[in-house]
Amino acid sequence: MDLIVGGPPCTPFSKSGYWIDYKRAGLDPDRYLLDHYVRFVKELKPRAFIMENVHALAYDNHNRSSLDALLESLEDLGYAIGRKVLVAAEFGVPQVRQRLFILGSRLGTPAFPTETHAGGNERRQLGCFFPRAQHDRPAVWSWNAYGRCSAYPPTIHDN
Repeated sequence: MDLIVGGPPCTPFSKSGYWIDYKRAGLDPDRYLLDHYVRFVKELKPRAFIMENVHALAYDNHNRSSLDALLESLEDLGYAIGRKVLVAAEFGVPQVRQRLFILGSRLGTPAFPTETHAGGNERRQLGCFFPRAQHDRPAVWSWNAYGRCSAYPPTIHDN
């Protein structure tokens, strides 16, 4: 098998869980679904894998032990690991959404793709996001994506 791509459920690590005592204490039983991802990698032995999850999994808080255990387990299986928080808008998706990607390869250190899009968005304009990258393609706004569909914009008929 060449590649496994997956994203174990993220609810145990999402920011919404910070306000729930048992999640903040690391007691959400769904956090063990990361172990099942590792089990699939171990049993299927792909050359590489891509795992996606909420960026909060990488926070230095109660999530850290789960991330560290995940990375250690995957490294113990013989994978070189890379991890990075990527922003969907910087790859042409009309959504400012941060996601943690963990890449693993038996063939050497995995490389992350280079951002393909740049442009203003409300967080960048406020200066509280990431440094603005310079690319040939402008940011994609929701209207640009929806505007390509024949049903958009909806036609309003006055009868």
